Amino acid sequence: MNNKLFLTWLGISVPLILSPFLLGGVYSHLETGFVIVFAVAAASFFYTGYLLVLKKPVAVSALLIPFGALLVYSLMQLIPVPLFLLKFLSPKGYYFHMIESTGARPLTMSIPDTFYSSVRIIALMLFTFMMSRAVHCGSHKIRQMVLDTILYISSAVILVSAAFELLQIEKWLYGTLRSSGFLIEPIIVNPNHAAAYFGISGIIALVLALKNDFRRIRILYGAIFFIHTIAVISTVSKGGILAYLMSVIFLLSVQRKKEKGKSSGKTGRALLMVTVLFALTTAFYSGYTLLEREFLDSGSDRYLEKAQNLKSVRGYFSDFYLTGSGTGSFSKVYPYYQSNPERHFDQLENEPVQLALETGAFFTILLLFLFIWALKGGGEKSAPGLSAVIFFVLLHNTVDFNLHNFSTLFPVTAVLVLVARPVSISGWKKKAVLLSAVTAAFLTMLTVSTETGRKWCGYALDHNYADLVHLYPADYSLPMKEAVLSMNSGDSAVSASSGQFISAAVMKAPDYYFVYYLAGKYMTRIGASQGFEFYRKSVAVSDPLTIDLLNRIYRDLKYLHRENEMADMLRSARAGSEPVVEKFLRETSAKNNDITKYVLENREIFYIPALNIYIKKGEYSEAEKFITLIENSGKELSPEHKGRLHMYKGLLCEKKGAYQEAFNEYLAGSSLTGSFYDRLVLAYSSLKLGKKEIEIADSKLKGSEMHSAGKMAQYYKWLSKKEFLDNNFAKGMKTLERSADISKDPATIFEIAKIYSRNKMPVKSLENLSKLKKHHPDFRKNEVETFFKEEHGRLSERDAEIFKELLMKQDH
Repeated sequence: MNNKLFLTWLGISVPLILSPFLLGGVYSHLETGFVIVFAVAAASFFYTGYLLVLKKPVAVSALLIPFGALLVYSLMQLIPVPLFLLKFLSPKGYYFHMIESTGARPLTMSIPDTFYSSVRIIALMLFTFMMSRAVHCGSHKIRQMVLDTILYISSAVILVSAAFELLQIEKWLYGTLRSSGFLIEPIIVNPNHAAAYFGISGIIALVLALKNDFRRIRILYGAIFFIHTIAVISTVSKGGILAYLMSVIFLLSVQRKKEKGKSSGKTGRALLMVTVLFALTTAFYSGYTLLEREFLDSGSDRYLEKAQNLKSVRGYFSDFYLTGSGTGSFSKVYPYYQSNPERHFDQLENEPVQLALETGAFFTILLLFLFIWALKGGGEKSAPGLSAVIFFVLLHNTVDFNLHNFSTLFPVTAVLVLVARPVSISGWKKKAVLLSAVTAAFLTMLTVSTETGRKWCGYALDHNYADLVHLYPADYSLPMKEAVLSMNSGDSAVSASSGQFISAAVMKAPDYYFVYYLAGKYMTRIGASQGFEFYRKSVAVSDPLTIDLLNRIYRDLKYLHRENEMADMLRSARAGSEPVVEKFLRETSAKNNDITKYVLENREIFYIPALNIYIKKGEYSEAEKFITLIENSGKELSPEHKGRLHMYKGLLCEKKGAYQEAFNEYLAGSSLTGSFYDRLVLAYSSLKLGKKEIEIADSKLKGSEMHSAGKMAQYYKWLSKKEFLDNNFAKGMKTLERSADISKDPATIFEIAKIYSRNKMPVKSLENLSKLKKHHPDFRKNEVETFFKEEHGRLSERDAEIFKELLMKQDH
């Protein structure tokens, strides 16, 4: 390779090489994005400067026209416009801006994101210029070199990812990898991005394998295609896998028409089918369970989630159809249309629709026509088969997303340049284009590498609240965070000012339960009766309803001595929230008469809390009748509820002294619920029976997940009871002490001290009491001190000496 060709290839290959490795471990990373943009701009600056100085011939790609249109439109969205014009062009944009600011404002709802999007487009345009000039005016080898670079770098990413999976490495650069599939641990952390990246390379490899006449080279590209097919499937990206397989079929159908009647074509397709089948068999055999869960779990909400997301943007589209909300602004505007913004979306996972939301319907249609125009006239003549890559990208980005990641953007752009029509320029046009490219490259480098440039983009650490609201007018999280900080400041004046921030948050997220909760808390704090209405509203709009919200409201009401209002709040809950309400009722029903009344009024819905109330009141016969009523009602009970009924029946049997029947009910109930604590109840009931029942209970407990210290401590505590029952005092104490060591529970330590005292072992008793006083000085202080003195008075002289030695060891 000569020096000129190498330098040209290097300038084009820098972003292709850097992007997939630097962006590993995260969805996106601003600093890394700036590094990649700077590298592209620097390569372009020297390359275009070289062309300008030496007056080299230049050819540009028609692809620069749609890219340029998108850049100009993005920059126009950043220009402040008078309020009357803003109100006409973007009424919802005017609404967001006017909540907390005044004066001329831009069309975009996120100045930094739109600015960064513009910088990214400039980087793609500079890459397009370098690529198009090299391909159409340079050596014919550069086309093959670029495609080979894409394939080899992608193969290297697969090998690194496979090594990470094999070595169980979880970190890459600044990110934590997210294991989503099998065989490989993609360093491109988002499985959709990884599937797209591997899919683009896989289809390129297939194209090169089909068109090459040399057998060895065909085998090489066939092997690369095989590896990438496995890699795509191993990401377990449903959209990526389906788009990839459909694109392969599309390519084969196109090739079949071209090679109709050629035996070589038939042989190539046969070999290809064998390769695809072998790759599919390998991948499906390795990860059948994961793939089955992803594709065959018809009851999964994931199948409906994306369709629901698209429904939720209807209002978004109707509000911004004229000019769009600003390129890159989706994540800042979408929460306004969500019922639960806690389900954060960086992207919609549908690129065409998101583009229409961010740039408006009319510009999106214009951009589509510009891309079609740019690709028309090039296509199969300049790059046979590569249209399958475009087909794959369009299909995948309609069902998933990946074009917001440089790892996929640069290979896609390279393919588009190869497919799009070239345009030769000369004279003053050539000079103008080169000067524009040099200037754009220099300004881009300056922007992304200097503090001043970062501030132009809106990325600075010292922004105050007013600046942030100006930059992100639609972002509800800004006033919400400010409200939380103000309310918790401890300063009454500052706390009083939180009302304005809460009001802004409500206007920017009108369906979000938490902003109404904050409003309720604020209003009740200042003594306004509307606070209870806001609490009720927060329960009504919460979707899904959370136990945390109900507990928060209950604590607030209890502090105000208005907990009787809670039952009324619960009546506002959406249909389908019954499981959460039931959980809350089980925890609070016995503490509040109004909630108890509410439960009993709705006992056929909340039958588990109702049973809880009957049993805590000691109304065992009523509870028994009610269980019979539920079982005979024909209700379709979940396994959890069936198990819970068995547990209550076991408790009722135990109250009657029917311990064997109680054990049988507990066994049936704990088997259905799978709860460790239900199995613990079973275990304690077994202590009243024989060894057979104890062994059954022990095996059930051992089969439970006991990862938490609390569960392990409870298990050893029960085990100590079992040992005491078998008259194994030493072993029983050892397991009980182990329980105390794990849980650090002062009550268990106190219990151990009392057991030693009852067994006339005052030294051991005092040893535990000393430990209790040292580590838990406030635990039942007077009682512990009295007991300590009593035990100390029982010591003989010899025991007193032993105890002193023990104390010295504890101190050391």
